[in-house]
Amino acid sequence: MKQSDADFVQRILKDAKSGKLQLPSPPEFAQDLHTAIEDESRDAAYVARIIQYDPGLTTRVIQVANSALYRGHKKVTSCKEAVTRIGMSTMRHLIFTFTLNNAFSAKSSQVKALMSHVWALSRETAVMCFIIASKTPGMDPHRALMAGLIHNVGKLPFLQYVDEYSSIIESEKRMQFMLEKLKGPLGDFVLRSWKFDDELAAVPTAACDWMRDPAPIADYADVVNIARAYINVGKPPEPNQSAFPKLFELPAFKKIPLCQLGPDECMQTLADAELEMGVVKALL
Repeated sequence: MKQSDADFVQRILKDAKSGKLQLPSPPEFAQDLHTAIEDESRDAAYVARIIQYDPGLTTRVIQVANSALYRGHKKVTSCKEAVTRIGMSTMRHLIFTFTLNNAFSAKSSQVKALMSHVWALSRETAVMCFIIASKTPGMDPHRALMAGLIHNVGKLPFLQYVDEYSSIIESEKRMQFMLEKLKGPLGDFVLRSWKFDDELAAVPTAACDWMRDPAPIADYADVVNIARAYINVGKPPEPNQSAFPKLFELPAFKKIPLCQLGPDECMQTLADAELEMGVVKALL
């Protein structure tokens, strides 16, 4: 690593710690909903009325409520029914999901493309996290979905930051190196500044370590790494990334029931579920 790159990394981390790194606030609409959901005096009808100010968001919430994520006995047709089915806590996370990608912006077409790539990969990871958690006793699949969506969130403020520095943008190798160095600490910083709880806020940093093994029971960072390993089976690593570990060698994978199925049956189970959940990825 060039000294100039090392200095740049340290400068961003220093700016983050000192409050000089400009982060977008959570979208105002998401904040209003968060406040309403946290208020125990507010019910699903009240939250639905706020959502309905945005017709596009209303449509997406109803689609999610009728998707494979929520297997209700009948199709919901109203926003209130959708909020009731999804649940208030999960709804808060979903609203952040729907608005997160619009919280960061860039001027350069290259940085915009990289942001789009980060978001697409996060959606794919999130769906696989949901699948894995749904087959793991004690795991909340919707919380796992959120963990997958936010595990790379630290890349977004970095990309927004370097949008002003053409010398870095022109070098994909330098860009990718610094993304890998900063995605964990900046992700932690973003999520804590947005008032995510400690467990989810720790995911971006924890998921940087493929071989982490802090406890005998899998946590949500473990689920993220299992999902990442699965969706990268057979794919070459991106520039400046080390080779992806084999799924069956991950300490995290050995903690979940899927491990007991054996390689072929496990991979087929995940592939079948992924196909079924493909529609969900399009909604996120």
